[in-house]
Amino acid sequence: MQDSVLTNNADTLQAPEPSVKTINEILLKVDRDGNGRIKEERLGVKSSGENKNLFYQTTTDGDFNFYNNLITVPSISPTPFVSPISNTGLLSYKFKTLRIERRGREKLYTISVKPKALTNATLEGEITVSDSTWTILYCRFRFPEYHLQQYNF
Repeated sequence: MQDSVLTNNADTLQAPEPSVKTINEILLKVDRDGNGRIKEERLGVKSSGENKNLFYQTTTDGDFNFYNNLITVPSISPTPFVSPISNTGLLSYKFKTLRIERRGREKLYTISVKPKALTNATLEGEITVSDSTWTILYCRFRFPEYHLQQYNF
């Protein structure tokens, strides 16, 4: 048997199929007005594979504004999610400081966010904020599988 060729015989191994078969790269310019209307301009799109099961290919697929109390994304879940920095965030989430970094004069806090109860419509992940303005600089969250409809793989 050659190293670079795997066949499907009973005494040999078959190379596993890659798990990612589709990818889209989209560069957007998004403008919002005071009435909540969105203008989206696509500056570039590169697609590989079949994109019918991909989510969030346009900003109209969901509004991930964590400054709102509820994060409403009806295309993936009929249930709105409680934002970790909402008025009720302290009741719904457990927070833990993971690290504190200094960049120039400001401190950046990276905070772990976990739901207190699994029955709530909550997220899990981490968020990085600036100490002087409390601006969200970065966030990475996972949606719970039991709240996802179509995108539960």
